[in-house]
Amino acid sequence: MRNRSGLEPSDHELRIYGQLDYLFGVPLGEGGGKVSDVAVGKIRNPWRVVLLSIVTLGIYALYWQYASFKEMKEYSGGGIGGGLGLLFAILLGIVNAFLLPSEIGHLYAKEGKMQPISGVTGFWVFLPIVGGIVWVLKTQGRLNDYWTAHGVVASSAPAPSPASD
Repeated sequence: MRNRSGLEPSDHELRIYGQLDYLFGVPLGEGGGKVSDVAVGKIRNPWRVVLLSIVTLGIYALYWQYASFKEMKEYSGGGIGGGLGLLFAILLGIVNAFLLPSEIGHLYAKEGKMQPISGVTGFWVFLPIVGGIVWVLKTQGRLNDYWTAHGVVASSAPAPSPASD
């Protein structure tokens, strides 16, 4: 299978489009819902997401939704991706309250695991103030669990360099 330029697809292209099955001789598009072995997600502190969303008057929340949808699409090859996720967040914010947890649940389901979160989680946002916070904690928490199970390590502050004498 060749890409548009007539060359074999690179590892980067295979990772981006979630089609590592190509490496194993499975024609593109016939992967049977397999998820790639390359974890591209980022672990985020759910409380930090809440705090930054409040401090930035929702701007960080838009970025967070964009990044989450983008990472899931890059990893699994399915879902709406960052661009549409951001568009929905701006125009129809309530849609993402149901769509984001649904896509996270589908990541688990593609691997034959029980879905710890689903679109129903979106109903939390209807509970004033506290509901939105609970929604972020549940949604980002389950996404963190997924990325952790696939080898992503939470980033921390860089270690201080040894003092030179």
